[in-house]
Amino acid sequence: MQCEFMETRESWTWFIDLLAKDVDIVNSHGWAFISDKQKGLPGAFEDIVPNAETRFCVRHLWDNFNKTYKGKVLRDQLWTCARATNVACFKYQMEVMKTLDSNAWKWLAEKPPTQWTRDMPIITMLEMIRCLLMRRIQWRRDKMSSWPHQICKLTFLTMCNKKS
Repeated sequence: MQCEFMETRESWTWFIDLLAKDVDIVNSHGWAFISDKQKGLPGAFEDIVPNAETRFCVRHLWDNFNKTYKGKVLRDQLWTCARATNVACFKYQMEVMKTLDSNAWKWLAEKPPTQWTRDMPIITMLEMIRCLLMRRIQWRRDKMSSWPHQICKLTFLTMCNKKS
């Protein structure tokens, strides 16, 4: 007896369901899945892990893109779009794609950029982390500046509780 795996929503649902049980996914928040967007796979994710983040590998996106839109210029522009580190840069690069080939732009525009997984240069990632930390430190400083006592709130409340 020969067993063939057909990539359908039903077969992927079966697989994702078993995977979710094996790794004990009770609530799909906090989980991320990166795939090559096989037939039926996005629907299976929606069925079994509806709150999980799903992303698609840009390498596979390019493979599918390259079946219709060939050439080094379009390939390079797709990767330039994928490597954009902020929304403004991404929009600008997509406009460049539009000027190169409006059909290629339409095809790419249908793919949500929030679901593209790409390598983030280490310097860019570190800069993003630095900015997040600076915002958090400033938020805490602002919050603390409105506190009327000399010592922080948690210590103050602990001392008050011990006195009473």
